Amino acid sequence: MDDDRFRAQINMPDKEGLTAYEHAQLALPETLIACHPAIENPFVLVPFMVQLPYYDNRQPFGKITGLLEQAGAVTDVDRARSWWLEKCSNTDSDARDRVEETQNLYGSLSTIGLVHKTRMLKRDVEKHVEIYRMLIESWPAEKRPTPEELRKRVRKFYSDAGLQSPD
Repeated sequence: MDDDRFRAQINMPDKEGLTAYEHAQLALPETLIACHPAIENPFVLVPFMVQLPYYDNRQPFGKITGLLEQAGAVTDVDRARSWWLEKCSNTDSDARDRVEETQNLYGSLSTIGLVHKTRMLKRDVEKHVEIYRMLIESWPAEKRPTPEELRKRVRKFYSDAGLQSPD
């Protein structure tokens, strides 16, 4: 790893202008939702959601960052930060402020992403609850769940999603 040619290659930017270290800091397979919190394009969202459990369970970018640092990669994240701020212009101002101020870009993007993933999940559960409530309204009165059974079912929707029920 003391080879200057090797060090030059790990610090070489790609077509986006980012080095491997900067990509590891951005961790887009994990944090894309932080960049595009309102994403609904199925051609982007579905592949992201399909691969997300792989990255969530393994969280490889911290290890990749460490290996690149050991190998002598330049660890300045200003270009990654600038890239994110330019490309992620539709994210909320709190997220932008956090990215502008952070010393730990990867950690901040991961946290922002988690907040947005939780919001998306909550919206999905709320839609399921709304559909369930509309569905049971069409049932004959004697087949409808009691208010307590309905509360239990709604709580189960939330708990199955790993969320706290609002009631």
